[in-house]
Amino acid sequence: MIPDDPRPPEVEERPYATLAPYFAQLFRPRGIRGWFGRARTLVAEAGVSGGWHLDVGAGTCRFSRYWTRAGFRTVCLDLLHEMLSVAKLAGTDGRLHRVCGTIDCLKPGGTFDLVTSIDDVMAYVGAQAGGLGGLLERLAPRMRRGGVFLFDFMTPEGRRRYDFCNTCDLDIGRITADSRGRFDEERRTLSVELTLTTPKYVARERHVMRLYTREEMEATLRRAGFEVLAFTDLYEGDGVGYRDNKPSYDVLARRL
Repeated sequence: MIPDDPRPPEVEERPYATLAPYFAQLFRPRGIRGWFGRARTLVAEAGVSGGWHLDVGAGTCRFSRYWTRAGFRTVCLDLLHEMLSVAKLAGTDGRLHRVCGTIDCLKPGGTFDLVTSIDDVMAYVGAQAGGLGGLLERLAPRMRRGGVFLFDFMTPEGRRRYDFCNTCDLDIGRITADSRGRFDEERRTLSVELTLTTPKYVARERHVMRLYTREEMEATLRRAGFEVLAFTDLYEGDGVGYRDNKPSYDVLARRL
């Protein structure tokens, strides 16, 4: 009699598809409340303190719901139903709506006062067909003139950010996410191999991201009809300044 193989089966998955049920435990948010306070002040100083809010690549909506609780009406947009389905909606009072798909899946008509895209979403977009410029071209008509776009992006100096091993113990057992990245200097792409190990299976996800310099990002925004208002670090700074050669930036831009 052949004994059962004790090793869990391996599966190949889309980025974050298998991570979704464990995302909040493996990547506990740190400093989001402070980040949001500074972000809200920065956005208000740009003339937006309420209205309709679109979060592109919202994931589990952990950033989106802060804006909703502050009075915005929010649409959380993400490609993965697995991420949107685990969002915690307490305190949003029906003002937060989840849409699975791309910008083209949104209902026609109506524009947004505020658009956000946080947690390296722009890096993923930049590596896809059409790139960041293509996204901005589709996004601009969805924003009112004078509306603002707040997002973050990773620079080549942040190429080591996806080298990590995170572990948490849950009721079902130990979960481990092991991530290793390889950076292509010429293409400025970061290819990440992530292995998620659970008691029931081992999943392998491949993430590909495009990293941008501050100068590249500013030029791309201007070509798409956006005015850059600030490059900053809303986790560390006061929302108005920046240092050169940072691993990542928060950016605020206005649609002209």
